[in-house]
Order: sequence, then structure tokens, then C-alpha cells
Amino acid sequence: MTMNSLILIAIAVTYKTMSYCDIYQLITGIDVVQMILNNPAESQALLTTVMSTVNVIFQEMPTEVFLADGDLWQLLNYAILESGAGNVVSAQILRELGLYTNSIVAHLIYLGYTIIP
Repeated sequence: MTMNSLILIAIAVTYKTMSYCDIYQLITGIDVVQMILNNPAESQALLTTVMSTVNVIFQEMPTEVFLADGDLWQLLNYAILESGAGNVVSAQILRELGLYTNSIVAHLIYLGYTIIP
């Protein structure tokens, strides 16, 4: 590996680390870079916390998809049919379809459906 390759790798790693620190600061309000500058002995532990926190948040971040009314009703009809007979809709099925939101649950209740766990 040449010196230029090592320098490029170091720059890329530094950039990614700084990006994680910026995202962590947006999430928590804590300036990790300043903490590391003030206490370099704790830098490894701080960066480990930053990386794991940001990764967990990104993994749990929902994906937002916009649906046309017809597509939404097809999914809701599927959830209603899969939930069984009557005016009962399973919250678990709504979650699996990504439809368990306050607005959808409120709308289903308004239409006379009962949401069960």
C-alpha cells in the first residue's frame, strides 16, 4: 500500500467519524469533538458510544413512503381481511404493513373499526 493510499484512507475515516459526530450532536446536543479535545484519553470510549448510538438510530428510523389513496385502501382492506371477521383490525398487522400510525388508527376508529393488539 502506498503512502498516498494510506493518506486517502485516513482522510475517509476522519470524514466519516466527523460525520457521525455531527449527527450525534444533532440528536443529543452534545459536542463530542469538544469533549474529545478536552479529554483525549476518553476518545475511544466516546467514539464507540457515538458510532453505536447513531447506528441504532439509523436502523430504527422509519422509511416514509407516500401512497395514493387507492393503494392505501388496498393495504387497509388487506389488514381488515387478515384480522378476521367484523369491525376488528389487528394492530400487529397494521404494524407489519407500516400502517400503524395515529392518523390511520384514528381514521379506522372513526369508520367504526376496533383496533386490537
